[in-house]
Amino acid sequence: MVLECAALWLYRRATGQGLTLQEIVWNAAAGLGLLLALRNALTAGPWMWTALWLLAALCGHLGDLRLRWQTPAANAGPRNYSAAAAKGVTAVFNRDTKSACKTS
Repeated sequence: MVLECAALWLYRRATGQGLTLQEIVWNAAAGLGLLLALRNALTAGPWMWTALWLLAALCGHLGDLRLRWQTPAANAGPRNYSAAAAKGVTAVFNRDTKSACKTS
């Protein structure tokens, strides 16, 4: 996990894209809590430790969620789920299906 976090951070520094350091830390905290809970459960450790690691993972997930809700989305605004957009997607899907049927 340390290597993964380091790679994500280095990618962010090199490109300016990707997760911020704070997002990486919250995400890693949630993942680490889940991994430790799984390890404890599989090694037949005390149930209280499993519960503690799951609680730690929950805190990491809540921190990540709080951070994501505070950060404005790049494409904020109403989304277009109109019938015309749905028809366009269906038409592409049908065209691909028909061409696949013609070749077989």
